[in-house]
Parts: sequence; structure tokens; C-alpha cells
Amino acid sequence: MSDRQDQANFQLTGQLIDIVWKNGHIPKYFKLMVQQQELWIKIPKPLRYELDPRLTVKSWVQITGTFKRDKKTGILKLKAETVELVNAEGCATLKPIKANKVTTILVCQKSSCRKRGADHICERLEATVEQAGLLEQVKIKKTGCLKQCKHGPNLVFMPDKAKYSRVRSNEIAPLVQKHVTEKVAAN
Repeated sequence: MSDRQDQANFQLTGQLIDIVWKNGHIPKYFKLMVQQQELWIKIPKPLRYELDPRLTVKSWVQITGTFKRDKKTGILKLKAETVELVNAEGCATLKPIKANKVTTILVCQKSSCRKRGADHICERLEATVEQAGLLEQVKIKKTGCLKQCKHGPNLVFMPDKAKYSRVRSNEIAPLVQKHVTEKVAAN
């Protein structure tokens, strides 16, 4: 069974009710009151030394970061990326931020795949992505061996990890639609 944890972004505005210190002088966690709920938010090591010195208990802060739910325990873990002081008028809110996940398409460029048309497939991919207006959502990455050279040309769509072998140029548009266009439309 996989220990993989799904991760998403968040933005919180609330009142700081406590700071948990490490070694008495380095902040490690914030306790934040948001909509009558106490949340613990971990402060990553690089951010611990960059915090605003005016930050104290009872301060109103806006925190953006990532959260994930442990699949085994079900515990929600929040990790800060930015911490900003805000006015006391700031109401306590929790807003999920839609992550703009970039789809990366890996294209094998080793000799066996290139002999079987990987260069043409790569050009066709670039043209299809450009025609669909998806240049910001798609990154085409030419890679080394994808371990299926006898079945080339090979493609992998990330983050789906969908692998395709013996890809032909007429299959490119439906694959881009399946793995990119439909996901962009859903968001």
C-alpha cells in the first residue's frame, strides 16, 4: 500500500494564539485561531529566521502554505510558506488555493526512439500544445531512456505517470486532450 500523501495549497487569516519554541528561541510551530478552531502550523527551517520581529501572540497573520492529510492517521498537517502581519480587521478565513499544476510530458530522445520517430513526435507535441493555447500548463521535456526502447517512441505524462509506447503522430492530439485539456477545463 502506498504511503503517498495528497498535498494542496491553503491561505489562512487568523489570530496567533501561541508560538511553540524550539530551544527557547527558535519558533517551530504557530497555534492559530481560525473560525473558532485551533490549528497548528509548522514553520519550515528557512522561514524561522526570516519572520517579522513584530510578530507576537495576539497578532493577526495571514499564512499561505501547503497541507496534506496523512492517509494512515488522517491527521491534517499544515506547513507555512509565507507569514505576513495583517490588520485586526482581517477576518478569520480559510481559502483553498487552486494549484496550477504544470503537466510535464517526457519524450525519450535516445537513439532507438529517435530512429522510430521521437523527433517528429516531439515537434507534433509542441505544435499541438501551442495550437491549444496550453503553453503555460504544459512543459515538454526531452529525456534520456524511458526503458522501453524496442517499443519507441515513448512518452510519459506527469504527474499522471501515464506511459505510452509506439506513439504515432495522429495519437498526439487525443493524448493531449485526455491528459491536459480536460484537466484544465475541470479546474
